[in-house]
Amino acid sequence: MHQKDIEFNNENIAKFMGGQWKAKKRRDETCEYNLHIPHRPGSIYTHLNQLNYHQYWDWLMPVIDKIENLGFMSEINSMLDDNDKVYKHMCWFYRKRKKNNRDTAMESYAGWNGKQNDSKISVVYQAILNFIKEYE
Repeated sequence: MHQKDIEFNNENIAKFMGGQWKAKKRRDETCEYNLHIPHRPGSIYTHLNQLNYHQYWDWLMPVIDKIENLGFMSEINSMLDDNDKVYKHMCWFYRKRKKNNRDTAMESYAGWNGKQNDSKISVVYQAILNFIKEYE
């Protein structure tokens, strides 16, 4: 993935998490824009390349928590080969299907099946991006 794509995707995740760009006037009357993200208190970001949802679990797991708090179930699995070695990961989000105002079953909502040798975090990251596109 190219750096511009990563920055675009990370900004979308930050917005999903309640992040907002805020203008701050400088002494010379120009504006500086800072991104404030509620789940990262005390952190102010001035450049998109400072966002690390694609790299670190401590950035990504609060996003999973928010999705689950919206009423979705998350599933992260690893597939094993014949030698019991992990060769593939997947991440999916499910929600309860309603029929006649009753929960009947779980249905898949959004997710991602990784390719061989994709890292687990990259698969979860892509699943989250797919969730956000579907949800918003």
